[in-house]
Amino acid sequence: MYNKFLADQEKETKKKEEEERLKKQKEEDERKEKWKKERQQLESEMGERIDKKLEKVCEAVKVNRQPDATGSSSMDNELAKLRRENEDLRKALLGEGEDDRVRKLQKEVNDLRKQVLDKSGRDDEMTALRHEIEQLRESTVKEQEIVGLKRLIEQLKTETLHWKDEALRSGNKRGNIVVSTPETSTRRTPRARWTGGDATPESSWRMEYKKLQSMRRVDSLEVEALKKKKAEAEAEVAAGR
Repeated sequence: MYNKFLADQEKETKKKEEEERLKKQKEEDERKEKWKKERQQLESEMGERIDKKLEKVCEAVKVNRQPDATGSSSMDNELAKLRRENEDLRKALLGEGEDDRVRKLQKEVNDLRKQVLDKSGRDDEMTALRHEIEQLRESTVKEQEIVGLKRLIEQLKTETLHWKDEALRSGNKRGNIVVSTPETSTRRTPRARWTGGDATPESSWRMEYKKLQSMRRVDSLEVEALKKKKAEAEAEVAAGR
């Protein structure tokens, strides 16, 4: 269940990254296509303007086959104007002016900087998420271990009580002899509880488990003592007969 959650999270992250990449690629393609259309339109408009100017110049040349000073001056003005427009068209086709290129470079730098900051933010978020997942994983392992220790403790308690009852029943059936049990420092099994302080739940349950193991050994010795006293009592009864 936990591994499936991690796999789903990773899959969702990759999906979002792919969608973001495709979105940026689409925006870039649209921008290039728009720029291409604008350039084609500019070339077409400038071509039409040049054709019209050339047509006017040709008509003026045909009309003024014997040009005087005034006609020559007018033709020179038209040719100069045509050259300027041709130069403007050449600059437009070659690219933007210096200021336009600087602004374009600044915009590209700002866009790159924004992309780097966005990526850095996503990396920090992923690092924090991985750290949180690792903590959850460690917590889950500890909780499972604590549950296992609790189960062992309850099992030891049940087995200890069963041994005591079995030994007492065996001793009372044969000869109805009452046998006292050896005194132990602790007669009751303490209930598992947190110790507080710096102890963690895991270490507390481990200590409780060790205590119960020690008590189990004491109870085993107690059972053996009961069996020994019972055997001695039965031997005395047999000898008295």
